Amino acid sequence: MKDMFAAGSDTTYTLIEWAITKLLRHPQVMKELQNEVRGVVRQKTMVPQDDLKEMKYLKAVIKEVLRLHPPPPLLVFREPSQDVKKIG
Repeated sequence: MKDMFAAGSDTTYTLIEWAITKLLRHPQVMKELQNEVRGVVRQKTMVPQDDLKEMKYLKAVIKEVLRLHPPPPLLVFREPSQDVKKIG
C-alpha cells in the first residue's frame, strides 16, 4: 500500500514537471493559462474547488500533457496464496 502512495505522488510530480517544461517551451500557452488563472483566482489566497471547474484551459493543458507524456501503468504484482495446478 505504501508503494502505491509513493507511485501516486511520483506520478503527480512527473505531470507537474512535464507541464512546466511544456509551458516554458510554449510561452503563448503559458500566457493564456496565466490569464485564465488570474481571472478566476484574483486576490484569493486559497482556490476553492468550484473555481477549478471554471478553469477550462487549465484542464485542457493538463489533458494535453497527459496525452503527450502518459504516466507509466501501475503494475501491481500478485502472488498466489496457494499453489496453482496447470491443466494441460
